[in-house]
Amino acid sequence: MSNGAEEIEGISKRLEAIERAINELHKSVKDLSDYVKGEAVKEATEYPKALQRVDSTAKAVEKVDTVEHAMDIAHSFMKKDNPVALPLKAQRRDDFWLVDVDVGAVRMEIVRVKIDAKTGEILGHETVEKK
Repeated sequence: MSNGAEEIEGISKRLEAIERAINELHKSVKDLSDYVKGEAVKEATEYPKALQRVDSTAKAVEKVDTVEHAMDIAHSFMKKDNPVALPLKAQRRDDFWLVDVDVGAVRMEIVRVKIDAKTGEILGHETVEKK
């Protein structure tokens, strides 16, 4: 083979590898999309049941003593708008908890949720990191 033919063959093989990688990426995105849609449907069907269990006129006051409890509250709060929300870590500072939640579907996007440790109320949230 001549040098030009070998070069064309090498380029052709690299293009085929790129096409395979793109197809795998498309499949992964479709799988993720299907998963997210499934979670949204699941939440939509569970929401009316949850309303039956909660008296909407009374505001729950719950002391938040554990990391797991703080992460559960932040996860529930962030999942309303971000079905792929994933709590990463929590730390207590005096009378509140700071919980980092990854809400990025493709890239990491960290939102820090501030929770009152005495009442379990969400005091605020802000995006602290995007990658």
